[in-house]
Order: sequence, then structure tokens, then C-alpha cells
Amino acid sequence: MRLIAALALALAPLPLGAATRQASDTSLSEGTRQGLALRARYGIAAPVGIVTISIDSIAVHHISEEYSLIAWRDAAGVWTMSQVGENGPALLAILREIIPETKRELSPAESQALDRLVGMRDLYREQPPKPPRYIAIGAAFHSMEIVTPRHHLVLPWTGRLEGKAGQIADLLMGPG
Repeated sequence: MRLIAALALALAPLPLGAATRQASDTSLSEGTRQGLALRARYGIAAPVGIVTISIDSIAVHHISEEYSLIAWRDAAGVWTMSQVGENGPALLAILREIIPETKRELSPAESQALDRLVGMRDLYREQPPKPPRYIAIGAAFHSMEIVTPRHHLVLPWTGRLEGKAGQIADLLMGPG
């Protein structure tokens, strides 16, 4: 309930679709805060809608590669998606470099599918998959946070996410 109140306060003073989040918001998951910090480094907005889905993905080996994906639905029911990334140091000492933001409005079919999925109560009962015994070098680790007026879900995973949350990840990130 505290998260819903915080979201309502964040939206109140700004026109719909103009609200943004800050990496310092402690009501958000660690993955979402990491994605917001990436956006803040490059001055890229972190929009909030009536429903907001944040996915942070990171893979590390010789270099690190991180992506912040945010999809949000405004009061008119329009879903928009923004994704930005960064290559940075890991085993190799390289400078951080932005992977430019891409932004698009989701198609009516994609929007309807997201609305259907985020409206299903059993989505919010899904448990994160058990972590694998061994994570391959350079494999991606993902964290998805879904915030609606009634629900809040955080799911970390590696590999392929299944269930309704997996359908959301596939819709936004692409299958496989």
C-alpha cells in the first residue's frame, strides 16, 4: 500500500506521462534502482505510468553490458517502451559507453497482451525461478519489477523466464 501511495504522489504534481522516478527511491527493487542509476548517468528520463514495468539486465565478462528497459501505460491506455544500455569495464579496463536510447509506442496487439497479463491475479503469485547451480560466464542476470495500482511484483532470473511473467519479458525483450 505504501508503494501505491508513493506512486500516486509521484504522479500527482506532473501531467500524466511526464512523471519520472529517481534511483534513490527505496521502495523500488535493487534491479530497478540499478537501471535508474544507469539512466541518471546519461540524463535519460525514467518514466512512470499508471502501470510501469522495469527490467534491468546485466552481463559481465571481459566487459559489462547493462540495459534498463521501462514500459509504461498512461491513462489513455497507451503503452510506451524505452530502453537504454551501457558497455563498461569488467576484466578489461574500458571507459563506460552509452548504448543509445530507443523508444517506441507498443502496437495495439502488444498493448492488449500486456493489459491482459498485468491484469491477471495469478501473475502476482508467481515465484522467482530457483537460481541455477552454475551461471555461465557472461550470462545475463535480469530483474523485472511490475507496479500497478493494486499489485507489486519483483522477479529476478537468469536464462529464460517462464509463466505469465515470462510472457511479459518475451513481449518486451523479445523471445529467447
